[in-house]
Amino acid sequence: MELRERAEQMIKPQTPIVIPSVTRSIRQLTRMERLAANRRWLRGAMCFLAVICYALSLFEEGRVVTHSIILLFSLAGEVAIVCIHRVKAKFHGITNRASGKRREVSVFHSPSLINMLLEMLVWILQCPPLPDDMNPEWLVGLDGFLILRFYVFLLYGTHVAHTSVFSHAIASLARIRLNYRFFIRTAFLLEHLAVTLCAVAAGIFIFACSYAKAEGATLGESFYFCVSTASLAGYSETSPVTFPGRVIAVCVTLLGVIVLCWTVGVMNEALSLTEAERNLYTLFRNNELCGKIPPQAARLIQRTWKLYRAKRDRHNFISRQIAAFLLSQQVITYRVMRRALMQYETAFLRSTRTLEECLASDSTFGSNSTTPLASSNTTPLGSPRTRRPFPLYQEMRLKRDSRASTPRGDEFLQEFGNEFSSHRSERNRFVSTPHLPTTQQQVTAAVPGMVELELRLSRLEKSLEALATTAESLRGHFGVISSVSV
Repeated sequence: MELRERAEQMIKPQTPIVIPSVTRSIRQLTRMERLAANRRWLRGAMCFLAVICYALSLFEEGRVVTHSIILLFSLAGEVAIVCIHRVKAKFHGITNRASGKRREVSVFHSPSLINMLLEMLVWILQCPPLPDDMNPEWLVGLDGFLILRFYVFLLYGTHVAHTSVFSHAIASLARIRLNYRFFIRTAFLLEHLAVTLCAVAAGIFIFACSYAKAEGATLGESFYFCVSTASLAGYSETSPVTFPGRVIAVCVTLLGVIVLCWTVGVMNEALSLTEAERNLYTLFRNNELCGKIPPQAARLIQRTWKLYRAKRDRHNFISRQIAAFLLSQQVITYRVMRRALMQYETAFLRSTRTLEECLASDSTFGSNSTTPLASSNTTPLGSPRTRRPFPLYQEMRLKRDSRASTPRGDEFLQEFGNEFSSHRSERNRFVSTPHLPTTQQQVTAAVPGMVELELRLSRLEKSLEALATTAESLRGHFGVISSVSV
């Protein structure tokens, strides 16, 4: 009977979904999302230009041609900076009051004007494309400032790490700004070992290449000098002679001091990270792993099938060993990912204060008389069973291809209402029997899952009330919310 019901449900035509009308607020939100995507793409292009300019500055031959290309790429970076800060000016919403009724958005009236000018200054510092006999020594040393352009990697990593609308929505409810400071603290605190080693290795490599060009030394000698200087040992076997070499030596020394201070103060930084930020990062990491596990499971099944085919078709020994090795590596990857998901989920559920409690404790999200979403059965030592399950916090993802038809619209509401009324009538029938007095345990056993369903519906209603209160409080900041009702 169950298979027949499923087959009939699959044959039944789906109810056409009415496309909602595009309002002005939806159109404005769509435009803002498109501008944010363009801004992220421009930051990625600037990362590519920074790497190309630094690589071209390492060549000694054809310096006029290479500096001309660097100047061309620098001008392209300047154009990208203006476009990015124009998008930021649109996000700030500050217009030019002197432009009349149109009130056009201008970068000169944006709060990020000083940042734009500093970025433009960094991207224009370079040696001019002149012959060697016309360039003095201090102009040649301007190529050492090309290292400063690598700041765009930090900004681009911040945009890529928090690109989903889900993360921005949760962060706005928790009153946490997803800027580069949050990105640095979460990356360095929760993955401090790998990030620190990568940052130190990249810094020493960049400074060694620059020192080799400035002093005319070999790459091995440059690496030795940078490592000894960064470790604050100071063997004094070699010393820089030129001005760019001395600047690089000072930068390497500062890098060593920064790394030393970082390793000493890592515990202090761990304590300075707020609990809400830890829970938010854990939630983002959980959703990221939930999206990566299904493809890894599919690859695991494919590897298993390929090994089975190799054994069945009696392939040669080498191909079977390669298939077995790839399968074992895929199993290890899948197992590590599942363990990480379990670890992050347990850490999120066992936290002393979840995201829900942080929202409930904030007085700006509720009225003075009632506190929404206040859970009384949560303790600092509570287990995952005493808390709300993690899938209620999980980001919803639509399937691309669904074989079974999903009931939608009025049919779904009607079927759900009929099922709910049937369950309620069945429970009332058991309760209203005069000859057989029933208890709450018997009612729960007669209607399985009914109490849990009612509990989830009540929690969903409280969550919607809290979101409606938040949206009403944000009406003064954004002019796109007309009314909110639950």
